Amino acid sequence: LFNSISVFASTVPLNVMLDDSSWKIFIVKQWYQRRVRGTNKMQSNNINFECEYECGGVQSKEDCVFLAKIADEAERYDEMSQLMKSAVFFGAELDIEERNLFSVANKNLIGSRRTAWRILNSLSQKEKEDHNIKQIRTYISKIENEIINCCYDVISLIDKYILPNSTFVENKVFFYKMKGDYFRFLAEMLDSKERKEIADNSYDAYQTASNFANEMRITHPIRLGLALNFSVFYYEIMNDPQRASALQKQTFDSAISQIDTLNEEEYKDATLIMQIMRDGITLWTTDRND
Repeated sequence: LFNSISVFASTVPLNVMLDDSSWKIFIVKQWYQRRVRGTNKMQSNNINFECEYECGGVQSKEDCVFLAKIADEAERYDEMSQLMKSAVFFGAELDIEERNLFSVANKNLIGSRRTAWRILNSLSQKEKEDHNIKQIRTYISKIENEIINCCYDVISLIDKYILPNSTFVENKVFFYKMKGDYFRFLAEMLDSKERKEIADNSYDAYQTASNFANEMRITHPIRLGLALNFSVFYYEIMNDPQRASALQKQTFDSAISQIDTLNEEEYKDATLIMQIMRDGITLWTTDRND
């Protein structure tokens, strides 16, 4: 069910050069059209089949969630991600534990690949031998295809299953933010000329999340996390450090006056995010001055 990206990924020659971004944008656009816009629709009424296909015969949402927690403990994030996909297929709104499991599974899945992509790009810039550069870029193309696969698995699940079943504002903010994050991860791989369409999708998701977030307390960790990630989008994707630091400063200043009203758990999460914000404000302000 979630392997159709390989059809497109396999069309990319193994010796494709890193600067040939037309292949990357082709895959992204084709995948987006087929998976998010509904031209390759999944059958939501085949829940038992889908769950069995993904999870080796697990037939209930409760079992999927339980095994996902076990996979998390074992750091088996590929399996954890598949289990949470199957849990999503059952159609009910995700509770706090379930949405966090879904997020953790995919964050670890994509995180290792984004790190690998950065390392390989750094190595390709340092390498002098043409033959070695070609081999590294071949490896980079493989990682990019995996990132595309991971991102659109998440985006299509959010669009087709999770958001239509989300009634709580907190869930809407959480998953629109997550959608913005995964479009941002895709935009990172593209050259400035090719990234606009993907960046626009990321912006739209973040902005929608921000609109819903206005109904939440400014000190709520999810709202703070949204502001943090939206500012990273402005800084890294839009190359707008002034807007990035302004968003962080506005959020930080609004939240600091209310921080003492939080309970212990929320206080810990909120202050961690606000510390990152303060560091970002300092760093980005320094960059602008330089």
